[in-house]
This record gives sequence, C-alpha cells and structure tokens, in this order.
Amino acid sequence: MAHPDSVLDTAIADYRQDFYDKLADMEYFTYEESDGVEEYQPFWQAYSDAIMGYLEGPSTSNADAKDFIIGLYAFLSQLELKGRGSQSLKDDSNARKVFDIDGLVDDVLSRPVDYYDDYEPDPDPSDPETSDSAPRLEADTARASEAMAQDEAQIPALQSQYVGVLTDGAITDIFAKPPEPPEGEWDGLIAWDTVFDELEWQWAVNQVGFPLTIPPRPDST
Repeated sequence: MAHPDSVLDTAIADYRQDFYDKLADMEYFTYEESDGVEEYQPFWQAYSDAIMGYLEGPSTSNADAKDFIIGLYAFLSQLELKGRGSQSLKDDSNARKVFDIDGLVDDVLSRPVDYYDDYEPDPDPSDPETSDSAPRLEADTARASEAMAQDEAQIPALQSQYVGVLTDGAITDIFAKPPEPPEGEWDGLIAWDTVFDELEWQWAVNQVGFPLTIPPRPDST
C-alpha cells in the first residue's frame, strides 16, 4: 500500500505492478518504521524520477526496431518449423527480460522491505560539502539513471544471435539433399501472438516506448 506522502509516480505501476507495489512497501517502511518522511522523501523523489526517466524509452530508431522484430520473427520461424536455435534464446528475447532496468526489478522484488533503511544525517550541517545520505537509495537511483543504455544494448546483441541461427540454417539448407521439411506449425497469427503477446513486445511498445507500430493482429478465422 502506498503511503499518503508517497512520491512514487503511479505510472511505474503501468510498467510493472509488482515492482511498484514492492517499492511502495519499501517507501512506506522508511517513512513509518525508519527515520521518517522529511528525511527520506527527497531520496525517493530522485529514485522515482530516475525510473520515470528510464520509462521515457530507448534511443533505438524506428528502422532499427523494425529490423529487430523482423530478425526475431525469422529466428522464431526457424525454431518453430525446424527446431533451429534454442529455447534459451527465445526466453532471452522476452521484452520484460530485456527492459528490466538493468536487473533492478528482480533485485528489488527479492529484497526485504527494510532494504533502504540506511539513512545517514548530515555529519556537519555547517559544511556545504556534506549532506544527508541514503546510500542504497542513492545507488539504485544512479543505477536506474544509467540502465536504459545497458538494456538497449541487448537489442543488437540478440539480433546478432538471430543472424547466427539463420545463417547456420541457410548453409544446412543449401547443402541438404533433400531439404529438411518443416516440423512445426507457423503462420501470421501464431507469429503475432508469439512476438507481441508471449514475448511481450506489445508491452514494450506501450510501457517502455519501444519505437514500433504494432501491426494489426491477424484474423483467427
């Protein structure tokens, strides 16, 4: 439950409800069970602002986003039809795994509610070079501020792995006699559901600003 004096932006809940709820519980603890609102609120405001900065989205261009989705589709078609590639690469292609604030989401969810209970008052208020501190909150604020560059770097890294699967498969097909027949089922509807629903790239577009226009879901009839 969010504290009445919470400064966490509720838009964080649109990104990840469980992440927002845990942060709200942790904020509540620092206000009610630790040093208090006045001491902690500036640090929570900076933390919330850093997360919201992350949610402004990647710098990936629309053209690069399209290339990525095409590469993901091509890789998935090989995985589903010919068993090429790996399930682990498919799992790594989930948008929520890519855009996880450089692992901060899972770290926060795994921590005790009192994790940020480390406020330290200014040791010398008369010294302009010293100030209040909350080391763990400040560390995660800095981490969130720098996270998009880390997460966005996964896009070309994944693309490179897709290309590896596709080129290896192309060589196999060139020299196969006869060519390997398809094994699985794959069509536009299955592909849309896999990419935009199962692997959650619709979520990435809507909540993280991945710069892609989602094509209409094909008719299931």
